[in-house]
Amino acid sequence: MDRSRPPVIVAHKVNRYPLLRRYLAMQIPILEIDVSVHNGHLVVQHGMDFSNVGHVRGEIMRIGYLLMEHRDPLWRPMLLDEYLREVGGRAGIWLDLKCCGVEDEIVRIVRRYRVSPVVVSSPYHESLKSIKELDPSITTMLGNIICKPVDPIGMIRATRADGISIEHKYIDRAFVECVHKAGLRVAAWTVNDVARARELIGMGCDYIITNVPEKIIGLVRR
Repeated sequence: MDRSRPPVIVAHKVNRYPLLRRYLAMQIPILEIDVSVHNGHLVVQHGMDFSNVGHVRGEIMRIGYLLMEHRDPLWRPMLLDEYLREVGGRAGIWLDLKCCGVEDEIVRIVRRYRVSPVVVSSPYHESLKSIKELDPSITTMLGNIICKPVDPIGMIRATRADGISIEHKYIDRAFVECVHKAGLRVAAWTVNDVARARELIGMGCDYIITNVPEKIIGLVRR
């Protein structure tokens, strides 16, 4: 892996059409979206998997989560199929899986729209293993890490992933060097401060995930 290359800037939570069109026009390299299941379909929607708590209770929790996100619970989320059709191959896609058991469909749909590159992150270890077995060309990242792991390499290896997606405040140069030494990648999220982004770029992070790619991407382009 070429560590002399600058990191890839990833626009975070591009779950709405206005943001999608804006970042496509800006030529942001990778757009990150949250993938859930709604009424049996893969949708682009930030949320949690409440399927294990029962239908009625799960629906109540889902609506509560949407309200906390300041979203209309009656709004119909975009189908992943519709979203990728809109992207039309003009950017790479980072899929953050908020559910498990959808790996076959994920691989089918990204192949259907010839998306490249594709990154899949998830806290579900078995999902990452399945994605990698189904399509080794897809980059997989152990995701949603909100601590500094004692054994990050062991965690990543256990999921057969290509790297780790971790909250930026837990990243320092020693951590990046440790992961890189094992031939793996580091994604920092969610980085909205330009000074912090500059530090992470200097450390050699492979991906910078941000809500303000218009501010951060200039650091890389320069």
